[in-house]
Amino acid sequence: MKAWITAVKEELRYIPLAAMVLLVSAVTAGFKADGLMMTLSQSGFLDALEQLAEAFEQNPTFLQVFFVIFINNVLATLQIIASGLFLGVGPFAAMLVHGILIGVLTMEAAEKTGTHPLMLVVTHLLPHGIFEIPALLIAAAFGFRISAALFRRFLAVFSPERMEASREEWLGIRRRLPHLLKLMFLLLLVAALIESALIVINISHLL
Repeated sequence: MKAWITAVKEELRYIPLAAMVLLVSAVTAGFKADGLMMTLSQSGFLDALEQLAEAFEQNPTFLQVFFVIFINNVLATLQIIASGLFLGVGPFAAMLVHGILIGVLTMEAAEKTGTHPLMLVVTHLLPHGIFEIPALLIAAAFGFRISAALFRRFLAVFSPERMEASREEWLGIRRRLPHLLKLMFLLLLVAALIESALIVINISHLL
């Protein structure tokens, strides 16, 4: 637990940036949901989500839903971390896309059900999002950290002092990564358990 807290503290400077991109994109997408929904549909971006929804409509078991959600979220988290190799563009784009999807899908569900968007956020997003979103933010923050470390390594090529500092930074990154991965996977595990239960309960009410 102490190692997790220490590792997260090292990324605190980047977590607010990731959170701001996620929040701003979600709110903005919510106000422009109709146009964005059409754009996402035409681009084929929503095909995977539609296939997932169709699979869930076929009366799946709790374990089936859980494994699909958990594996998808773990892969998404790993991709966000790896995207840090693209000098900040990857983590920024990942948070932007996640925010847009949250905003658009929330407004779409609100229109279909006649429920206020804030109520949907509280009842359908927050129960699992309170665990899932921190995992995404930590992943994005770590991705930003990798991007910054790469940039500093480039600058250190012509400076022995900077090169030594860069080596220390990368040692810290490698040291913290296992602890952060364990924490993120635990958060995603809890989130997937809650989200799976909600999905199975909702499906059972429709049958």
